[in-house]
Amino acid sequence: MDKVAQAAPLRILLVDDHPPVRLGTRSLILQAYPTAEIHEAGNAADALNLLRRRAFELVFLDLSLPEQDGGPELLEVGKHTLQRIREMDGPPVVVMTGQGRDRSLVEEMMALGAATFVPKSAAVELSLEAIRRALSGGVWLPPEVIGKGGDSPPRSAEALRAALPAPITHEDLGITRREFDVLRLALNGLTPLKISLVLEINHDNVKRYMSRLYEKFGTANQASLHAHFAKTGQTLGILRTLPGSARPDRKG
Repeated sequence: MDKVAQAAPLRILLVDDHPPVRLGTRSLILQAYPTAEIHEAGNAADALNLLRRRAFELVFLDLSLPEQDGGPELLEVGKHTLQRIREMDGPPVVVMTGQGRDRSLVEEMMALGAATFVPKSAAVELSLEAIRRALSGGVWLPPEVIGKGGDSPPRSAEALRAALPAPITHEDLGITRREFDVLRLALNGLTPLKISLVLEINHDNVKRYMSRLYEKFGTANQASLHAHFAKTGQTLGILRTLPGSARPDRKG
């Protein structure tokens, strides 16, 4: 049995108002991570209520959502839900969208705190690759966003059925443990200010760590740092508990 299957189940919240889409996404998640514990919500209000009551490791969020059952599907509702999850210090958000070719929209979602993306209008193999990265603490971005060299080599069916890759370490990257903690939180969509609060360190120190990371990886800002790891396909592992915190499960 592979190491992923032996790990504690990942608790995932899947938010989409279309049951067939939820079923298909659930199937792909379980194909990549058979022990995942998946909870579902069909609208923004139900999703936020679940997040207040329970702790999750990941949220898969459809970008066009109704606020309540029966309401219109609105992009603004998806954006607001992403913002609320980040304000709640919620888990990393995986944005599911069929508008991945809209560079300005993807960049806006990254600025709002999205950790990574899953394309909805793409081949199953591409969606599965994006899901595998999300479940491993990696980043997938549309080629239109990460520019030249952004297309990953096509994965074989055997590779997509294999165990998830082992996450890299600070030693693999040639950075310190503290820089690694900052990097993981940055790739999870946290701002430098949020990172300083999570790690309980000075905000200026976080900015210095970020500058070192930009220099190390040849990037200019947090968005290009995401793009770098989207290009390399390296995964850093899921943060089950935030560094420096012991966040308990929420009781309903």
